[in-house]
Amino acid sequence: PALCPTSTIGRAGSASAVAAPVGGLAVGIESRSDAITVLLCAVVVAAGIVRTIHAMRHHAIAAEHMYYRATHDDLTGLPGRALLEQQIDELFDAESDDVVSLMFVDLDRFKPVNDSMGHAAGDRLLVLVADRMLEAVGTSGVVYRLSGDEFVVLASSLDDAEIEAIASRIRQTIRTPFELLGTEVYLSASVGYTTAPACDHDLLLSIIADADEAMFRSKQHGR
Repeated sequence: PALCPTSTIGRAGSASAVAAPVGGLAVGIESRSDAITVLLCAVVVAAGIVRTIHAMRHHAIAAEHMYYRATHDDLTGLPGRALLEQQIDELFDAESDDVVSLMFVDLDRFKPVNDSMGHAAGDRLLVLVADRMLEAVGTSGVVYRLSGDEFVVLASSLDDAEIEAIASRIRQTIRTPFELLGTEVYLSASVGYTTAPACDHDLLLSIIADADEAMFRSKQHGR
């Protein structure tokens, strides 16, 4: 009988000793649960960041595509009038001694080809002309397509002799027969150009009209 309390205490002590690891296990489970929760939150946040970055990238690509469509010719891929006017404006420099040159190129005899062979053939011919003009101009300037059979070359820091050399190459390459639907097609080009100092904003803004007038005079003289 005297041993009963001792035994009871011993059992109580034993029970208490068993309870401690159970409590520790509960704490461990809670810690692991918290860690899993944090990890899941991190995954969700990371997924949200990835989606945001993807959406921003998609938006940027879409905006870039829209800008390209707005500033470039769909048929030839050449920059168009909007980009030409923008770049002419950007060439303005009140402190610059550079001279800006603008060359206007109009295709002769294109309309009869377009009418007789069809618009698809005419479009193909314009693409071939654009390719040849890019090769003729090279790195000396930038080739633009304004509309129809009208092209423009914008250059800076070139003298008259260099501009004349580019014009001569363009005339020569356009005179070379084009192979179109199994037929040789002959064209020619009327070329006119004008120059304006980069420091004169008003003259720069009128350079397109001046080059167009120079091209018209060239067409009247058959060159």
